[in-house]
This record gives sequence, structure tokens and C-alpha cells, in this order.
Amino acid sequence: SGKGWMHRERLLREAGAWSAQRVPPLSQAAWERRRGELQGWLVDRLHLGDDPTPPELRVHRSIPRKGYRIDLISYASGSPDIRVTAALYVPDGPGPFPAVLNLHGHWPQGKLAARVQERGHLLAQNGFVVLSPDAPGAGERSQGEGIFRYHGGAAGAGLYLIGDSLTGWQVRDNRRAIDVLTGLPVVDAARIGVTGASGGGNQTMWISACDARVKVCVPVVSVGTFDAYVTARNCICETLPGGLTAMEEWELIGLMAPRPVLVMNAYKDSSPAFGPEPVTRTAHALRDLYRLWQAEERFDARI
Repeated sequence: SGKGWMHRERLLREAGAWSAQRVPPLSQAAWERRRGELQGWLVDRLHLGDDPTPPELRVHRSIPRKGYRIDLISYASGSPDIRVTAALYVPDGPGPFPAVLNLHGHWPQGKLAARVQERGHLLAQNGFVVLSPDAPGAGERSQGEGIFRYHGGAAGAGLYLIGDSLTGWQVRDNRRAIDVLTGLPVVDAARIGVTGASGGGNQTMWISACDARVKVCVPVVSVGTFDAYVTARNCICETLPGGLTAMEEWELIGLMAPRPVLVMNAYKDSSPAFGPEPVTRTAHALRDLYRLWQAEERFDARI
């Protein structure tokens, strides 16, 4: 009919109206009340009950490197029959070392993608234990051995039919990844950070909001505003039904407060959802939130 733009404009107006309802609180007490509401909603919507499955960590192969090694591992998550494949970078020495959960983006190769491996090598060389897992449907968890497919299409959307989401599955797997890290004698469980770019940055902010064991959160080229996502054709892993009506993105990231957060975005991102304007709006709200703790130095956003 040629009138599709009218539907798009209506969706954008509705999204803007929902977003405008979310304003930073005026006190820590007000935020703690809001924090409790959000945490309860996330537990319910992401199905975050305790995982009774033992991780049953297995080391399948070790690759020695100068000053560190790479263990190719797997562990159970959600079910003894569902195993997460991952690479564990371990510096030489007794430790305990700080650790980084290193999450990959929308790349079919998962942990094998060069940019993901580069972070593992660099951090291990600087004294960090690094865990790089494959997200559901990516890397060695793809739909066929040696066949890499994009995980965020129809297969990921199919989870909606059973009341689940790819977002929730990733959060649950990443909580299990932190279980694995905190169970390693070589890891200082009080010093765990998370980072990732693109879809890995999206995973970073969700797991950081949902797990208090994360002490530092660095999402890269992944933060905007939830209303900016509307009509932007984001990945299924960034789409949680009911999310915009429940919260704005600054509120999700704000569940980290006053723990340190560094947001990093690109000036010329290919997606307008993560451009300078939406991330700046989110950053302003987060700075207001961190001022409640007089902890402005623990939050930064860079473009």
C-alpha cells in the first residue's frame, strides 16, 4: 500500500513515549526500590532460577604459549546434555589472578573469531585468566560440525514459541561461565570483569546486570537506548519481548551501580541504534544515577 512508513512512525512514537517515562531517581532509597522491581522482573522473564546441574568441567586439550596456556574446555549449563564449549586462557604461575569473561559478538565462529582470540591473548599476557565461551548456536555449538551459521535468526527466534528467549539463554550460560571461573583455584573470585563487542557487548550488559559477582563491566559498540532499537532490525539476542515497557537501557546497566562501568561506542556505527545520540542519552542518565553514590569516577562513556 506504500503506507508502511506510517506504521513505522507510530512504533517510534510509542517507543519514545515509553522511554520518556523512565527518569533517574532522586535518592538511593528510590533506586533500591526500583532495583528490586527490575531484578524480580528479570528473574521471571529470563528464567533465572538456580541451575542444579553440576558444571562438570572437562579439559579436552591444552595449547602452551609463552607465559600462559589455552585450555579448550566444555562444561554443562542448564542440563547435563547441554555443554558449553569454551577457551580458557591461564597465565603461568599459581595465581590467584583476576579474571575476564570475554564474550563474542554476532560472529558465526564464536570464540574462534580472530578479534575474540586477540582479547584472550592480550589479557592473558597481562595476567588475567580469560574465559571465552561459545554462545548458543555459534562456534562449536552451531547446527553442524564445522558449519558456522549466524545464531540470531530464525533459530534464535524459535525460542519465543516456548516462552524463552536467546537473551535469557545467553544470560543463563554466562552465569554458568562465572560459576566456572569462581570455581577455579587460579582465579580471584572477587575480581571478575566482563567485556565484549557488538553482540558480546550486549551480553556483557545483561550478565553484569543479572549477576552481582561481576565487578567491572565494559560493553563495547553495543549500548544505545531501548527505544532506539525499535525498527532498527537488531539481532534476536538483543530483543526481549516486553523489555522496553519494563525499563530503559540505562536502568538495566544501572543495576551495576555503583560498581565500575565503562561504555565504549563508535562514532560511525553502522546501526543508528548505537550512535552518539542514543548512547549519550543513556550515559547522562547513568551519570545522574552514579552521583547518588558520589561515585561519578566509576562510570565513563567514550565515543
